[in-house]
Amino acid sequence: MWFSLTRAAGVIQRHVLGMFLPAFIAGPLVDRWGSRPVAWLGCLLLTTSATIALSGQSEVFFLVSSFCLGLGWNLMLVAGTTLLSEGHEASERGQAQALMELGNGGLAALMTFASGALLVNIGWSAVNLLVLPMLFIAALALWSLRKPQAQTD
Repeated sequence: MWFSLTRAAGVIQRHVLGMFLPAFIAGPLVDRWGSRPVAWLGCLLLTTSATIALSGQSEVFFLVSSFCLGLGWNLMLVAGTTLLSEGHEASERGQAQALMELGNGGLAALMTFASGALLVNIGWSAVNLLVLPMLFIAALALWSLRKPQAQTD
């Protein structure tokens, strides 16, 4: 299905809003709930995005899916950055952050160029289905990072 330029721009606008609008609340959410619950919420939103995208290809599916994608991305990025800093000594945090930003930016640029080829060669549904195993891996990583329970003797 093809959309007019105006409609396609609306989908992209919703995605960008989803990516950057939560920046005002993502940090306070991490402060209040902790980085792991916020990352879980981001993972849930990304799963919701893929599920909605697989449910239909009308404009409303693209709008809602793209918005959820942006929200999930933002929450995962902010929570992941916080988790990264928790795993390093103060003297290492700057270098770890820089390496993460380099990897994130490089992968984003690569996938921006690859997205068209992926859509043409494997299709919209397959792209969204491929996201699900990656989210499963992220969920496993979050599960393994849970804080150990205090033992009572």
